[in-house]
Amino acid sequence: MALKALIVYKDPAVAELIGEAFTSVGLEVRSAGSFPEASQLVSQERYNGIFVDPGTPLLEGCELAKSVRQSSKNHGAPIFILTVQSSTYATAQAFDVCGTFYLQEPVDFDSLAHLLAGTSGTPPDNRRRKVRGPLETEVTRRTIHVDFRGLSSDISEDGILFQGDGSIETGQEVELFFTLPDQKPEMRVTGIVARLDGSEGKRALVCFTQIASAARQRITDFVEATSN
Repeated sequence: MALKALIVYKDPAVAELIGEAFTSVGLEVRSAGSFPEASQLVSQERYNGIFVDPGTPLLEGCELAKSVRQSSKNHGAPIFILTVQSSTYATAQAFDVCGTFYLQEPVDFDSLAHLLAGTSGTPPDNRRRKVRGPLETEVTRRTIHVDFRGLSSDISEDGILFQGDGSIETGQEVELFFTLPDQKPEMRVTGIVARLDGSEGKRALVCFTQIASAARQRITDFVEATSN
């Protein structure tokens, strides 16, 4: 079954351009030009991702997020805000208002499709998946050499939060390596950089898109043991 994306943009020309990009990577697309129209679509069918205009008024954004979270079909759907701005008040405000993620343009739509694929199937048990355990371990991103090195602060079965320096950008697909305390072998995961914070260094939230089932289970066991 094809992945579905809902695009909520007032400008039909922009919605069409984003829709074409999604269609090119195999997604089914629905568009809404207003909050009432989006709410109606959210109640009718399930979406793997909902993409919101960063210019959406504050009140409408809050109401849309509330509508999504209260819907039976989309309560676990990720909400994305596409923005041309990086570490600005506008994007931070947008994230706080109604976004699960904000993505800085230009967006790698192939990588984004991988992220959406991780939300397909039965809606997750959000209470379990959002539980995070404290984890202080070195996180590296390797290509020919190590080009990013950081120190994590916590982890869940869906992603890892760490502070570091190096070349990393919001919306980028990255391959990370790290170990859990007193556990081997080293974990190797692929994910999308969902958020960057901080003026000194970069505090990054990476959401996993490719992770071995055994590795995910090790993380789940670790989180359950450390979060109680």
